[in-house]
Amino acid sequence: MVVINFFFGIIVFKEPVANIWGTLCSFLLLIAGLVGMSRYSSPQQNQRHIYEQIVPSEETSGRLDLNFQTLQATEDEGIIEQSQQNIEMNIVLFNGHISLTKRQCGIMGAALNGFMTGGSLIPLHYVAEEGFGGAKYFPSFGVGAMIANTLLWLLWYIVCFCRDAVHGKSIKQTFDEMPKWYFRALWLPGLLAGLMLSLAMFSTILAITYLGQGVGNSVVQSKILVSGLWGIFWYKEVIGAKKVAKWFASAGVCMIAIICLSLERLEAKYTNN
Repeated sequence: MVVINFFFGIIVFKEPVANIWGTLCSFLLLIAGLVGMSRYSSPQQNQRHIYEQIVPSEETSGRLDLNFQTLQATEDEGIIEQSQQNIEMNIVLFNGHISLTKRQCGIMGAALNGFMTGGSLIPLHYVAEEGFGGAKYFPSFGVGAMIANTLLWLLWYIVCFCRDAVHGKSIKQTFDEMPKWYFRALWLPGLLAGLMLSLAMFSTILAITYLGQGVGNSVVQSKILVSGLWGIFWYKEVIGAKKVAKWFASAGVCMIAIICLSLERLEAKYTNN
């Protein structure tokens, strides 16, 4: 996303900055920080945790008289079990022609999200020149998102129906196999998530309106700091003082880059005025 923002904001739209080389270095610093946070926030399988799953601890089953051969065999079984779990978690696409692990699917989804999200507010650059930036743009964005989501669901249903029609399934059977709404269970979490996302997108539109596509939409990526803090302190996805320290160091690099980008943009605006 940061690369898309820099390309369109600084190169294509030629948004003014105080120093192009200083801005470029700030973008590179931001990318390095984001990569560091992503790397050090990824959960890892603890090998000792595998031992605890296979072999009961002394506190739960008393003393165990295990020799080296037994421990080695247990380790091998744990590795085999872990490998089998990884195989089971593979996601198969296009009738078995493509098989991806959960990590590969996650990386592919993140790359697609960065590309699409980075370009989703590019039209704001053109309408802002006609006085429709900021809050005036938000209703159009909301209606467009609703229409796009409806079309995507319709497209997904058509794809599933074409696939199921080969096996003789009816329209109703295809519809029953679609993801369920689960309205009673998820109406409150879904409503809260939607409200928070809408407020976030409104803030993003304001940031791009006043700071530009290149700097504004890149500064918004500070949201990864909040996600990382939830992962560390609430979900316990990051374990180990050394790894947590590296994450905070990467977060500090991001904050420095964000401050530098903001200063580059603000200094250019004051100079032009």
